[in-house]
Amino acid sequence: MDYFNHNTFATYYKTAEFLFENAKKSEEGQFYNLISSISFCAFSIEAYINHQGLIEDKQWKEWDKNEHPTLKSKIKKLTEIIGFNIDLNDEVFSIITPLFQFRDIIVHGHTELVAKKVKNPQNNSNGALLNLSSNIENFCSIKNAENILNKTKKIILEINKHSAFKIAESRLFNLGNGSFQVKRT
Repeated sequence: MDYFNHNTFATYYKTAEFLFENAKKSEEGQFYNLISSISFCAFSIEAYINHQGLIEDKQWKEWDKNEHPTLKSKIKKLTEIIGFNIDLNDEVFSIITPLFQFRDIIVHGHTELVAKKVKNPQNNSNGALLNLSSNIENFCSIKNAENILNKTKKIILEINKHSAFKIAESRLFNLGNGSFQVKRT
């Protein structure tokens, strides 16, 4: 029997890259590609933290299942396990808080009230809808998505560098669909 690891973090990161490239190529559907790319960056970071937690700590799976810890709790526990302090104020790691706030908005969507001052609203309701941006729309720019994508990769590389169970950088993001053989019996 052959056994393979399927590393979801690699699949999610590749998905984020693909969606970002699509967003850059065409304005048609660009906003939706950006929402998706940014969301998959968050999924990739959390999947990598879970990946490292599971291989570094035998109790991680039960703790995660029973406690339903926040991402910040997972980061704190992982930093204690691998002996690497992740400073959420650091230039690279500082994207984590706004990225996961965005992810939470996407996952637990709520209607957002957007305020905009409009001249003569009775006669200009269609005009008021032009350039009306929600927090999600403001967050989903090409520039911000590119920054998040780059920092997502750097975050995973940095955590990987400090792990006792490193994945070679040449394989970390180039795992095809995220799978590789781990043993044969």
